[in-house]
Amino acid sequence: FRSGNMMCAQQAFSAQRVGFHFVAHLALPFRRIARACRRMAISVDDLNASVACEDQAAIDASHVELEVNAADNVSSKADEMSRQKKVDASYRLGDVQSLIDAHNNIDLEAVMEHEEEKENAGGDYIKAFVLGGLDGIVSTFALVASMGGAQVAVGQLVAIGLAKVLADAFSMGFGEFASATAELEHALGILARETWETENHKEGEVKEMCEIYIKRGSSKEDALTLMTVLSKYKDLFIEHMLVMEHGILPPDAEDKWQPMKQGVVCFLAFAFFGLIPLAGFIVLLLIQGNVVPETSRTMGVAYALTVVTLFAMGVFKAKLTGQKGHIRSGLLMVINGTIAGGVAYLVGEALVEIIG
Repeated sequence: FRSGNMMCAQQAFSAQRVGFHFVAHLALPFRRIARACRRMAISVDDLNASVACEDQAAIDASHVELEVNAADNVSSKADEMSRQKKVDASYRLGDVQSLIDAHNNIDLEAVMEHEEEKENAGGDYIKAFVLGGLDGIVSTFALVASMGGAQVAVGQLVAIGLAKVLADAFSMGFGEFASATAELEHALGILARETWETENHKEGEVKEMCEIYIKRGSSKEDALTLMTVLSKYKDLFIEHMLVMEHGILPPDAEDKWQPMKQGVVCFLAFAFFGLIPLAGFIVLLLIQGNVVPETSRTMGVAYALTVVTLFAMGVFKAKLTGQKGHIRSGLLMVINGTIAGGVAYLVGEALVEIIG
């Protein structure tokens, strides 16, 4: 019995070993497939990592290129500003050699494409500011002077003066807005017409421009050469026609709020500067009440404030416009205000004497 069991055990063990070998033999392909899959997964991960690195490198390179271009633009603009300052200084000093030196640094090979800058209507804003401020302070001082000469009580003078300043400020601001709007619409209409003519019959426009140049002393051959080359650049050619043929600057069609801005600037300038001649009378009203002011003292204060402000406006205008005579510009403003105020004061005093 015991020997019989031993044989059965040996047979069972042999069968078990055969089964293990069979299963191991069957599992061998699956293990190979699993190892291949793991290698493929590692390769895919490496590939993804490599692609990610390449993408990041490309992004970094593009960022570097953008930064370099931005730096070049900033450097180019800085060079232009520095050169313009040198040119302005050479013009003021009459130094021809410094003018030549300033232009020797221009490298035409390194010129970058010009980017149009928005909000380039500083001259229009200066005009609105100076016109509104000058009209406000001079007209208000003339009113104050006439009422001072007529010996009007300070309360009535301040009330009439404030009403006059606000009404005239609105009128001036709206007038500037209407004028700027009409000017912009006129320029846009001419621009649209010249664009249509150029697109449909460029040769005719070239002949018109050649005719203008010939009338101004250019030879026919030079005029044709200039306009033939210039007409290759459509926008530049049209802008040149606006200046030479119609005498207007190219309008800024993108900034549709420019007339409104000019009107607001004119309104604020008139209101602010128009209140300056009234400042002394307002203080007098707050301190002494509604009394008839002492003409010489009160008018002296009003005139002093007006003269200082007019002189400052004249100097400021001369600096903004690049004029040489800053003092002369300020004195002209003072003379203008003095004449207007003096005439108004004499008229008011004379009317009081006449009416009695």
